[in-house]
Amino acid sequence: TGQENGIVIGLFSSNGGSNLLVSLDKKTVRLNFPKDHNAHQSFQAEWWYFNFLIQTENKENSGYILSFSRINGRYALLSSKYNYEKNGFKETPHLGNLTVNSGLNINFQSEGNINVKLKKITNQSYKLTGYTPEIGNISLDLIINKVDSPLLWGCDGLISVFSVDDTNYYSLPDIDISGTIDKKKVTLTKGWMDHQWFSSTPPSDWKGHYWFNLHTNNGEHIAFVTQIYDSGQKNTYWIQRSLNGDKCSENGKA
Repeated sequence: TGQENGIVIGLFSSNGGSNLLVSLDKKTVRLNFPKDHNAHQSFQAEWWYFNFLIQTENKENSGYILSFSRINGRYALLSSKYNYEKNGFKETPHLGNLTVNSGLNINFQSEGNINVKLKKITNQSYKLTGYTPEIGNISLDLIINKVDSPLLWGCDGLISVFSVDDTNYYSLPDIDISGTIDKKKVTLTKGWMDHQWFSSTPPSDWKGHYWFNLHTNNGEHIAFVTQIYDSGQKNTYWIQRSLNGDKCSENGKA
């Protein structure tokens, strides 16, 4: 695994000209935090997407995804686990009730005992608890570094996905994790969160997207996303956070 070299990598795929490098501190910011951590009910689709790579005390390396979503009035939690040693992947969407309020407090409940809650404790400290059949019991302490200074995709938090400038999008790329997952103690971790909201719909020739992130042992956090169409890749963006500041591709042609 990449952890042995001090690098944590996450990868997610969903089926279905020139670079412009911009320093984010020189770009006008449209979003307002912590306000924009909350739900945007005037848009048809929105999700808060957590991607964790975790090593437990028994040296098991696993990737975890918890994606809270609301799409056309329906609320769901996508719960996923990838085991690198067994090369196996489990992913299930659960419909239920979802609330998101001030300060990135999230609460999802479904039938049975499926429930996941993210609760803000202090400025950057959060508690993630609950249970899903794919992951098991969750009791994690999260430090979401720079929680109110996210990385903004497209440099101002607006990118083109299915139409021009249709998607609001930012990331919290630097999440430290401790606690237990599936009753195993966490020993080595890194996490990333995406928040997107939009009202556009995919065209008929859209096949899905690829999303990738990495964390290096010198404190850099890098990600890219690209849409896949019948004709090939389209609207590819990347973002980077390092000790020297934040950078991004602005025009979707990275």
